[in-house]
Amino acid sequence: MFRLTALRRLNLAGNHLTGLPQALAELPQLSVLELQHNRLSQLPDVLLALSGLTVLTLDFNPLSVLPDDIHRLSGLTSLSLHGTQLNALPPGTAALHALTHLDLRRTGLTHLPAVLEALPRLEVLRLQNNRFRPPPAQIARFPALKVLEVSRGKYSDNHTLRQRYRDACPGLTLNL
Repeated sequence: MFRLTALRRLNLAGNHLTGLPQALAELPQLSVLELQHNRLSQLPDVLLALSGLTVLTLDFNPLSVLPDDIHRLSGLTSLSLHGTQLNALPPGTAALHALTHLDLRRTGLTHLPAVLEALPRLEVLRLQNNRFRPPPAQIARFPALKVLEVSRGKYSDNHTLRQRYRDACPGLTLNL
């Protein structure tokens, strides 16, 4: 791999990976890493050495926890954790100040982690198919949020639900 030092995008999706080779750290230009549909139960340490990453896709891996060292990926603009088994986000997530897109669909989360309120640039938040819907007042604490995707749940009156979010967050695009 060390000959691929100019590599910017790497797609390792669907390879049944349980870990990553240390040689990955020898890719200083790598900015997009797609690891969806593998068997990663924890974030490999070598991943945290990739300080140039801007997009990280970990969808449908059996991840149940992220390390607090996730803050080392401070250049991330997009983090996708769709279909993981996460039930919490570590405090280090608050240091991902460049993050604009966060996908937490179909995780084990039971509430919107307060740590996300520290993300000043978060524009798109995907939360469908979780066991909760964040209260509009909490969503109002995300000043840059433009798109919120939540599940309808047991609400029968979508118009009322939409209005509650719009009242709290003018200009928000709500996808139910």
